Amino acid sequence: MSIDSLIAKHGKTITVKSRTVANDAVGSPVETWTSVVGVYNAMVQISGGSDATTAGREGRQRTATMYLLHDQDGRINIEDRVDYGGAEWEIRSVRVPDEREASDHLCYTIVDVEEVIQ
Repeated sequence: MSIDSLIAKHGKTITVKSRTVANDAVGSPVETWTSVVGVYNAMVQISGGSDATTAGREGRQRTATMYLLHDQDGRINIEDRVDYGGAEWEIRSVRVPDEREASDHLCYTIVDVEEVIQ
């Protein structure tokens, strides 16, 4: 079964957002993630997370790989974030077919992400 047929069968909706910086009431810059780059259908594979305790604080780290039909206009980049499954995910890498071996002519984009802990 090809990646594009898996995306069509098992895909979930993800929303890619870009960063916006605005000033708050006292003039300090505040970072928000509200500008929508796009809404995509993607197959998401979340890796087993790790829970760690550092300096008495529990932390959790999960990573995922998201396969989506090829981002033809190249709008997704590592400065964006993804909303998926009630969590925000920071994009670590974006791989498109042009960056893979010439023998791989499949039309999908691979986005590697790491969960943002709020």
